[in-house]
Amino acid sequence: MKNSEEVNEIFGALAKAQGEMQHAVKNKKNPFFKSHYADIAAIIDACRKPLADNALSINQSPRQVNGQWLMITKMGHVSGQWIEAEMPIICEKNTAQAYGSGMSYARRYALAALLGIAAEDEDDGEGAMPKNGDKPEAPKKPLLISEEEFKNLNRWLSDNDLLKENFLSFMKEKYGLHRLEEMPKEMYGKAVKSAFDAYTKKKEKEEKNER
Repeated sequence: MKNSEEVNEIFGALAKAQGEMQHAVKNKKNPFFKSHYADIAAIIDACRKPLADNALSINQSPRQVNGQWLMITKMGHVSGQWIEAEMPIICEKNTAQAYGSGMSYARRYALAALLGIAAEDEDDGEGAMPKNGDKPEAPKKPLLISEEEFKNLNRWLSDNDLLKENFLSFMKEKYGLHRLEEMPKEMYGKAVKSAFDAYTKKKEKEEKNER
């Protein structure tokens, strides 16, 4: 995360705005995972008025850094102070549709994370309750990352053995998997972001030491 030299006013305004924000409603359904999620419109609905009432604005735009496309989410305050966060844009295929989907995913996750917005179910949990006649589903094997996704992740982890070991330890405990190339897709977005953040911080530290 990057920010202006002074952040006292923007953090004060953000604290007030967060106190006025409601949970984002999970208004969309993912048929593949049989789950609901809050789309970008629902997240914006939850934050637009509290942000405006506290002189805060949000801008999101893609930027390419070291061959990786990132979604840059920047919050500005009327004082001129600002906060900026980055989120990798993950695309499974090199198509306009895949890129648009990746951008949408990155926008909503980055915005919700920056503002601290949680999502709540539209049906107040009803969808999670078993219905009469329902049988418990057998555990399903997780969908794994592609070879291209593994190479991308491994590129950011090339000199970070500690983070790599943390990922492997988590995969072994939760999924019984032992190799990085077996990483479940549901882990991939957060894993790339963590690896990229660690890589960026290391480079910034190296640049400071060279000055």
